[in-house]
Amino acid sequence: MEEDSKFQSKEASSKGFLVRIDQLQQLKGINSPITYMSVKRNIKWDGFQLAKVNNGRVEWIESTDLKKFGEKAVKPPSQKQKPVYLGRFFEKIMTYVTPTGEIFIGGQEYRKILSRERTTTSEGLINYEDLLLFYFDVEGKLKAQYGACRDEMNRESKSMLTPQELILSPDGNAIYWIYGEIGGFKKNGIFSDDWSKFSEAKLLYYPAVAKIDLGRGQMGDFTIIGQNDTGEQVYFSHPDFSHVLSEDGKQLLFLGENKSGNQIWLGQMNLWSK
Repeated sequence: MEEDSKFQSKEASSKGFLVRIDQLQQLKGINSPITYMSVKRNIKWDGFQLAKVNNGRVEWIESTDLKKFGEKAVKPPSQKQKPVYLGRFFEKIMTYVTPTGEIFIGGQEYRKILSRERTTTSEGLINYEDLLLFYFDVEGKLKAQYGACRDEMNRESKSMLTPQELILSPDGNAIYWIYGEIGGFKKNGIFSDDWSKFSEAKLLYYPAVAKIDLGRGQMGDFTIIGQNDTGEQVYFSHPDFSHVLSEDGKQLLFLGENKSGNQIWLGQMNLWSK
């Protein structure tokens, strides 16, 4: 087979079948934004496949059987349930590649609902549920699958994707998984049926952070940011600007306010590995 780094036209014979790769860059995913599909497809996948392409050449392709996700599932120590990827009803939110080439893919499970639990959207009737984080090595082999059950399961938290972010520790031995809890809306005395005054409402958002030990593959419990000593959520932050990483990468700074908005709050979390 003649080499062609641009994938313009290739043919290969395997077990009597002719495989043709023609204009590979024009192929479209089943639920890719390129296809202009807005409805989530009810498809049950058999496996999860990753490929690395470098300078137009495929370096490796790795396929993970769905059983592996259950075998390598990890949860926070105090969490009762262990969410597992089942090959369907999952929406990817983020991708993160470490400096050494390891790969993280984070997303969220969702459930299609029959009753009108919330307003119909372009995605249909769905509720967003548990968070999943896949951890692959430099060759695309699954090392661990982390699962988090959110504390808040109200109408607002079910109706929108949960923000997620990963931050690598300064020494590269740990990674911090940050997601946002949504406690609902503060209506300012207005019950939200009056949509003309919806802009007066405030999203009650606050972050949660868990440390993942990359060497052992284990994770700790999530620390909820903005709670008082009794576990009451006192402070809330903005979903687009909930935290700032210090220049040396050793501290996370959180900025927020109380529910009424008359107190400003600043918090700090040290990032460490040992």
